[in-house]
Amino acid sequence: MKPLWALSIGLVLSACSKSEPPPEPVRPVLSIKVQALSEEDLGRFAGSIQARYETDTGFRVGGRIASRNVDVGTEVEKGTLLATLDPSDQQNQLRSAQGDLAKIQAQLINAKATAQRQQALFDRGVGAQ
Repeated sequence: MKPLWALSIGLVLSACSKSEPPPEPVRPVLSIKVQALSEEDLGRFAGSIQARYETDTGFRVGGRIASRNVDVGTEVEKGTLLATLDPSDQQNQLRSAQGDLAKIQAQLINAKATAQRQQALFDRGVGAQ
């Protein structure tokens, strides 16, 4: 019975002792040396570029573009002439409007002549009442 007691006390005392914690595992770290590279070293990459500032522009009248004075992506200042329209559409509209004006002026002259003739007949008492 003494050996049993001695064995049980030995087990109890060994369970109470502090054990050493396991050492921290070594974690590998990836590291590189930073250095400046030239454009040739960087290589080529595919991607898309967007402008920081975009402005929608347009003409006040419709028509065909006769000339474009700036290229796509060119930085421009306010007031810069970007493109010009083909003036043939506006010239045709101007000629048409001038023709309409001449027609209306002829109608006005005719109406004045008719009014004067009617007034002269009325003054003589010949016209219809």
